Amino acid sequence: MRLALVCVIVLAHAGVARAQSQPADRSAEAQRLAEQGLSYYKIGKYPEAITFFEQAYLLQPVPGLLYNLAQAYRLKGDCAEALRAYRGYLRDDPGSPQRTVVEAHIAEMEKCKTRVVEPPAQTQPASVPVHPPPAARGGGLRTIGIVTMAAGAVLGLVGAYFAIQSANAASDVNAFLAAGGTWNHDIDDRDAEGRRDQTLAIVFSAVGAVAVVGGGVVWIAGWREGSDEAQPRGYGAMITGRWAF
Repeated sequence: MRLALVCVIVLAHAGVARAQSQPADRSAEAQRLAEQGLSYYKIGKYPEAITFFEQAYLLQPVPGLLYNLAQAYRLKGDCAEALRAYRGYLRDDPGSPQRTVVEAHIAEMEKCKTRVVEPPAQTQPASVPVHPPPAARGGGLRTIGIVTMAAGAVLGLVGAYFAIQSANAASDVNAFLAAGGTWNHDIDDRDAEGRRDQTLAIVFSAVGAVAVVGGGVVWIAGWREGSDEAQPRGYGAMITGRWAF
């Protein structure tokens, strides 16, 4: 295709040379500008090539320069301007040997020009009710239940400790008496200590048991609340767009 452009440039130069009605300096300047545009065209600098081809055409409006312009616009990606230049070329030179090639380019540019991407259709955002995640429902109750059961377990362990201490005290007192010892102040203190530990064991164990049971009830209530609310919900909005090729 660049060879075709070079051929047309030569024809353009010949057209410039044949335009006897124009001053010699305008013809020479047009030829210089056309050659400069061709230099830019060959290295792929199409905007610069277009500038020089246009300046040359304004000085010497020969059809070949329109062809050069069309080629540069096409390779630049400006379909509309390329189409305009190709049509102008055939209008000014209907018997051009390049006519078949130009008509093919015109058909290509017409398709390219109408290849407009339409913006996506503007849609109103779907109104979606806000719901907490299913796990959030009843989560507070379940947390309270777990903490309460943990506290109850700790109290139960404390109660067990005092129960062991009470049993040890009772064992010491019974062993002392079984060995023939008589009740004295030390044995009285040890017996009182054992009775106190027994009371504490009962209290801590009872409170711990109540805490474990109560925490379990609260946890179950939270679990039921979460499972009642955690029903699947389908929300969605469709965004549509149209593209024409």
